[in-house]
Amino acid sequence: MALSGVELGKLIKEARKASRLTQAQLAERLDLSTYQHISKWERGGVRPTLPNLRKLSRVLGVDFLVLEEGDGKDSAQGTSALRLPVGIDTIRSPIVREVLEAATRPGAFRSFGREAHPNDMWRWIYDKCFDLGARVQDLKELDPIRDLCLEPTE
Repeated sequence: MALSGVELGKLIKEARKASRLTQAQLAERLDLSTYQHISKWERGGVRPTLPNLRKLSRVLGVDFLVLEEGDGKDSAQGTSALRLPVGIDTIRSPIVREVLEAATRPGAFRSFGREAHPNDMWRWIYDKCFDLGARVQDLKELDPIRDLCLEPTE
């Protein structure tokens, strides 16, 4: 479940302060014209676009998926991660690689609130890739890996 604008804003503000940056300094690092963008995000008045959310992640050192999905502190014990039978070093798309790397980290699927089924994990991976602008041809790189991971359905 996605965070509300206010919840996302609080996370952005906490990460900015932990990085010891002012709103103006963060805006400059993100190549934004004014610090008011940061202020609006932190108040929850406006959500950052996905490209800006990714920039925030790089500058603040916080995983963009965590910013979007929350930290899962209130979730149940479902803290599974995707286990890949092969490496992802052959994936050419940086978006697809980034999402797969995030999906393999411990606790990646905390927001599910339960132990995640592999089918749910893959649906989430495809959705995240698509949301971040991956092209259909990029997503096709996932098919062989997905086929190795998924249990046969009857």
